[in-house]
Amino acid sequence: MVKIVSQNISGPAFAKEIMAMGAQLDKSVLDATREMYLQFHKEKPMPDVHIIADQSYGTDPRQSLDVHVPSANGQGLATVIYFHGGGFVGGNKNAAGLHIYGNVANYFAENGMIGINATYRLAPHATWPSASQDVGLALQWAIDHVAQYGGDPSKIFICGQSAGGAHVANYAFRKDMHLPSGPGFCGVILLSGPFSVTPGKVSENALNYYGSNESQYNKMHLLGNITYFDTPVFIGYSEFDPPSFKANSAELSKKLIELSGKSPCMQLFQGHNHYSPAFSFRTDDVTVSGVVLDFCLKNC
Repeated sequence: MVKIVSQNISGPAFAKEIMAMGAQLDKSVLDATREMYLQFHKEKPMPDVHIIADQSYGTDPRQSLDVHVPSANGQGLATVIYFHGGGFVGGNKNAAGLHIYGNVANYFAENGMIGINATYRLAPHATWPSASQDVGLALQWAIDHVAQYGGDPSKIFICGQSAGGAHVANYAFRKDMHLPSGPGFCGVILLSGPFSVTPGKVSENALNYYGSNESQYNKMHLLGNITYFDTPVFIGYSEFDPPSFKANSAELSKKLIELSGKSPCMQLFQGHNHYSPAFSFRTDDVTVSGVVLDFCLKNC
């Protein structure tokens, strides 16, 4: 069992910086938050992890992933595939070398799992449902390959943050998105995802992915199209997330309870904003990483 402790990365001054930024969702907050964590990651030694970089899971250059494997040989290991955020139009698996978002995959590898860090196709060149299809393609790659790294293909979690969370959720909870062989995962981890596609409430960035034809939104709206829910689910959101993200997390949880009769694991990340949870993996702050790891250990 992982011991969960309170946030403590750079002392009270750091927490105050996050609080001072508020629940804003813009590039200045992203850059400032990332820079604080990036300095921490640069000063921390890289882990003793074997990385197999830039593995193609499709024909598009963005259909690429890195595999982070514990240096100590293991068998039957669980795997977590992480899909980054980026507002549907940006982001990369290595936004700042291996420090961001390689820190997420490294964290799982340090804790006896296989971490996979995946990039996917972006809007406007790729529109709905291409990114969720990429989740399935990356998952199929993992099913086919993790055994050679000591992984168990039946123990694969899919994890997404922000837009990555939307893509993971659309793959996970819709049977029409699943692989021909079935869902293929043993658990779902969603961090501050936007799960609603409703007329008049789609952000400018998201319009590049979903399009402006509102007559198509009903089929794109996840909360009205959930057809698969037989899986453990972790839904996390931040204290300083914008209200719509908090509401989306609550709405998804409510819908899953209605359909399955089971409550997903819901977690509020105190002291975090929309961007900081992913950056906090491999720091002394385990308010996010610790509970996510605990969820994985309980469900694999």
